[in-house]
Amino acid sequence: MKASADEVLWTDLLEKYKCSSKWNALLAWAQENLAEYPTINVTNFTSDWSDGRAFCALIHHFRPGMVNPFKLMEPKLCTLLAVQLAEKLKMHVDQATFLELAKDYKNVMAVVFELYKKLDTDEQ
Repeated sequence: MKASADEVLWTDLLEKYKCSSKWNALLAWAQENLAEYPTINVTNFTSDWSDGRAFCALIHHFRPGMVNPFKLMEPKLCTLLAVQLAEKLKMHVDQATFLELAKDYKNVMAVVFELYKKLDTDEQ
């Protein structure tokens, strides 16, 4: 049986970061790509993503022209900005859903994995 594209990407992440769980591998990927943003520290898939800044910073890291880095300093604007950027990347996350995301780590992981697929793989 052939592995799905997502399964292959998960395997690649697990191997690259030498992790035994998807949670740890995806978090390691996010941390690596957010390292240049000292005010954005992610250690979980709930509260650290709730204001939208980590999402916007990840997008800025890969597509600097899409995000004004000074807007990353304004958490109140980042939630709306994250939704707008997701739409530009052809991801379907509305603002109401986005605001609810951080209450469930699985939802946040799903969106971060979609960002990984759109920004850091050949599936772009």
